Amino acid sequence: MAQAESQTVTLTGTRVSMGNAVDCPEIRTDDGKLHPVKGLTAEVALGDRITVTGEYGVATTCRGQVLIVAELKRL
Repeated sequence: MAQAESQTVTLTGTRVSMGNAVDCPEIRTDDGKLHPVKGLTAEVALGDRITVTGEYGVATTCRGQVLIVAELKRL
């Protein structure tokens, strides 16, 4: 069976949570959806507007599937 290929995703939104021991930080995109992300730096404060690019996957420090950030741009 062939392995599914990962797809790069880019999201733009506002950081709305810092995360905790169970859930990753989240950003809210312009369409109002919440997206958990792994790999935000501490310099990205709540309310900061950012664009993140990465692939969805599973991180051992977060519940469920998250966007694993490969590139981050502060707007």
